[in-house]
This record gives sequence, C-alpha cells and structure tokens, in this order.
Amino acid sequence: MTLSAAENRWFDLIKHLVYIHENRILTEPEFETMTTTARNKLISNDPVTCALYFEHKVKNCGKPSVAQKSFWET
Repeated sequence: MTLSAAENRWFDLIKHLVYIHENRILTEPEFETMTTTARNKLISNDPVTCALYFEHKVKNCGKPSVAQKSFWET
C-alpha cells in the first residue's frame, strides 16, 4: 500500500468540507467541475478535518466493507 496526497480527489472529503464551510450539499457533477485550486483551498483551510478523515480511511482500509459470500460458498 502506498499513501499519497490525493485528498483533492476524494469526493466524500470535499463534500464534507463544502457542507461544513459553505453549508450546502455538493453533488458529484459539481465536484467533477471544481477546479483543483478550489479543492486545495478547502483542504488547506481545514487541516484538522482532513487529518481526521485520512485517519478514518487508514483505520478502515483493512476492514471488509460488506460481508459477502464468496463464489465458493453456497
């Protein structure tokens, strides 16, 4: 696993930051049309939320998200 600064590509993080700072819900089409500068400004203005979100992602990285039967189970 590699870790890199890709916060500006995380829709959920940007959606939360927009909700916190602009009090509105960001849609995926809006996210896709946002400039990198706008995303980076949201991230740099709230490093605590970003750090907590990153910690949450790392903690849940090894956990299965949904218990599903494998192909071999009947």
